[in-house]
Amino acid sequence: MSHRTKLIIAAIFLVLIAIPAAYVIRTWHPTNPLRFRFSEVHPEADLKKGIRKITVTVENASDAPVQLYGASIEVPNSKGRAPERAGFCGPWSHSSIGGASRPVRFVVVPARGTTRITAELRTEYMTDGKSGRLQVTYHWMSVTKSKSAGLFKWIHGGSPQWLRSLSPDFKIKPDIAPLEGVAE
Repeated sequence: MSHRTKLIIAAIFLVLIAIPAAYVIRTWHPTNPLRFRFSEVHPEADLKKGIRKITVTVENASDAPVQLYGASIEVPNSKGRAPERAGFCGPWSHSSIGGASRPVRFVVVPARGTTRITAELRTEYMTDGKSGRLQVTYHWMSVTKSKSAGLFKWIHGGSPQWLRSLSPDFKIKPDIAPLEGVAE
């Protein structure tokens, strides 16, 4: 085989490896990808005394699909103390074709897409939620990172003990975003 043919094959191989590598790098951990918007209050009465169900629109501003594991709706505190919890979102239930509901660990928010989720909010914070004075601390992981975690977990199970310490850490990390109010 000529030297020129070897170089062409090597170049094609490098391009074919670089394309998926660039995708993984770009979608591994986007910076603060989700935006939350207060959409509506459910018409039914209080779920429990002092709590109402609301709909929150979740927008993914990144190029990577994201798994949302849960979120806490909070009143921001400017005095350095921990924020006060006003409500929460998740875990959710997903309706199957038969109409039965089954619990799911996360909701996938598509890249550059939106998803509507149900949350519970304490009634005394309803006005703050509608006017955008609350924040959301959410726990998420990109789909690319999640699939890699599954692969490493599978490899980890069958690997020798000395190799297990070398596997990367795939923790679900929190981020904070404002809960945008209702557009009037």
